[in-house]
Amino acid sequence: MTDAPTKQPRAGTKAGSVRALIAKVPTGWITGGVTAIFLAVTAAFGGLAPAPTPALATLEPGQEHVNDLLSMRLDRAVLMDSFPEAGAIAGESERVLALSIHAKNVWTSPIITTAEQSVSQALRLEKLGDQSPAAVARMDDATASPWLQPGVEAELVVTWVVPEDLFADGDTVEVVVSDATLFTGKAVTYGASWVDAKPAARVLLPATDVTLTGGAGDDE
Repeated sequence: MTDAPTKQPRAGTKAGSVRALIAKVPTGWITGGVTAIFLAVTAAFGGLAPAPTPALATLEPGQEHVNDLLSMRLDRAVLMDSFPEAGAIAGESERVLALSIHAKNVWTSPIITTAEQSVSQALRLEKLGDQSPAAVARMDDATASPWLQPGVEAELVVTWVVPEDLFADGDTVEVVVSDATLFTGKAVTYGASWVDAKPAARVLLPATDVTLTGGAGDDE
């Protein structure tokens, strides 16, 4: 007796079965599977490449930088043995680097210059990383940690105590200027503050050692 031939499934029947099976698979499983495959392939080729960091704009001395909080012009940088009048006292093997700047509060409320949300947050020396200024004072009357009223420009001196061999006369001082973001508290916290400062520009200032010129760095 001859066996009956085996009935072969039609291609269309196979495709229909696959479609039916896929239709029963939860969407989350499909998404997770695709994600896993993507991550595996990415790892094989060295991982996800980091997004390129935008180059900082380079400003000239006296050129204005404006963000939502401050307008600033960095005019010059001077080196001196100590500057107690401005709140910066150098110790052994240290000196003071002072920046002469013009700053204006462009926000709607008064801000104190030494708060983390203000000048002390906005300015950093590239060679000192994230070290905050030692002091901020008014140039005209030496008032320490002055307040900036909205729309009123003030001439300030911003100082750091630095190792004595960090800068010399004629060296370029790179100052990084950061922009902060306004945060308004809700629910648990209230009020407004400026946070998440990120580098936005740099200013290159030639350093003048006033002990060599015999003055305080003023124009003749």
